[in-house]
Order: sequence, then structure tokens, then C-alpha cells
Amino acid sequence: MSNFTVLREGDKIVITCNSVKKVLLRLVRIEYEVTTLTVEQERIPKTISEEITVEKEMKNGDKIEIKAQLDTVKKVSLIYRDAFGMTLRDDIEL
Repeated sequence: MSNFTVLREGDKIVITCNSVKKVLLRLVRIEYEVTTLTVEQERIPKTISEEITVEKEMKNGDKIEIKAQLDTVKKVSLIYRDAFGMTLRDDIEL
């Protein structure tokens, strides 16, 4: 089970902590799916991403909102440190 839940609410991404113990949310990486044109004028899908440094300690029920730059959010990756000092990553597809 993931330590976080991620939901889209309009143009915001809402991240909720589900961990029983405190965790330090360090970084949020958001991947967007876009379509580009090649030199031959063919449409191809590509993924672009942005990284947001958070460095916020969160406990069960805490929420953080991040504004999405595009409507086509594909995946949100959360890099965090747990109560034991281990750095972990959760990838959540939307």
C-alpha cells in the first residue's frame, strides 16, 4: 500500500499522506503526456516532466496542493524519507 494518495481536482494535484508515521516529502515529479510533430509532420506522443522541491514533514491526513501546468498529467512520483531514514519513491499513475 502506498504512503500517499494523489487526486486531480481541477487544475490542482492534491497529495494526501496515508502513512501511520511521519514522513518527509522531499520532491514531487509530475509527468505530462503531450503530442509533438516530427520533421515529417507525424504526430507522436512524448512525455515531459517537472520537479518541485517540497521538503515538508507530513503525517497521516496532511494534504499538499500543487498546481498542474497542463491538463494531461500522466504520472506523479513522490520521493520521501520514512521514519527509519530510508529514502523511497512512490509512482502513482493518474
